Amino acid sequence: MTAFTDVLFDRDGAIATITLHRAERRNTLTDGMLEAIQRFIGEIEDDSAIRAVVLRGAGKIFCGGFEVGAGPRRVGREPFQAHADLVSSTLWRIWRSRLPFVAGVHGLCVGGGVYLAGICDFLLTTERTRFSMGEIKLGFAPPLFNLFPWLMGLRAAKEFLMTGEPISGPRAVELGLANRAVPEADLADAVMDRARALSRMPDDVVQIVKRSVNARWEQAGIVGGIARDVEGFVENKVHQGPFQVEYRRLAREIGVRAAMERLGIDLGLRDPS
Repeated sequence: MTAFTDVLFDRDGAIATITLHRAERRNTLTDGMLEAIQRFIGEIEDDSAIRAVVLRGAGKIFCGGFEVGAGPRRVGREPFQAHADLVSSTLWRIWRSRLPFVAGVHGLCVGGGVYLAGICDFLLTTERTRFSMGEIKLGFAPPLFNLFPWLMGLRAAKEFLMTGEPISGPRAVELGLANRAVPEADLADAVMDRARALSRMPDDVVQIVKRSVNARWEQAGIVGGIARDVEGFVENKVHQGPFQVEYRRLAREIGVRAAMERLGIDLGLRDPS
């Protein structure tokens, strides 16, 4: 097993596994974690023994989004642009990989975690999971990596993004964000079963089909559309509105939860018991 501080990487036969391993911080994503994920994908990309990749989160939830209240403070265009470029390059690395990625999402999946799971080729979740892009309630817009109109369609994407209201695992399946919702106790087995089935496919048929399907979306404009949103994301961070400025200040001073409470922000989420 290869280990990074906040991400674990493992290889078991034909299956590689990436585990977000920051449970004490709700598996929130840092730039260092994204860099490590990119390096690991580079290691396994040309390894013919690896045939599928599993993505999962340790602890009670899959991912609480990007880290906001800690780490170096970003000021000005350059650090925000660097962050946006790193996020998008990591997600495109999964999209363009020859390997099929299977995400197993449980508990909560918020913000950046939804991008990370959503870009995977398969997303299996649980009946109790909640997905949220509630960042609009914090003054953050547009989404950094807006793949939702492509996954969900026009009306569902607008409802998901413009209201900031969470959706359940079964609802995520109905909208096209997830493939299947299973009982929580069955998720790990269901994810591994899917990954093993993909790894057993003959020759290069899985990667050929992945590239074929993805090419249709690329021809329809997904790459250019997301590039425009990356640019808009950076502009939003450089020219922050007063609500976002105050939220970011409070998040650094008293923590994310306390900041939301003080500002009266309710994302409709509670950590699973």
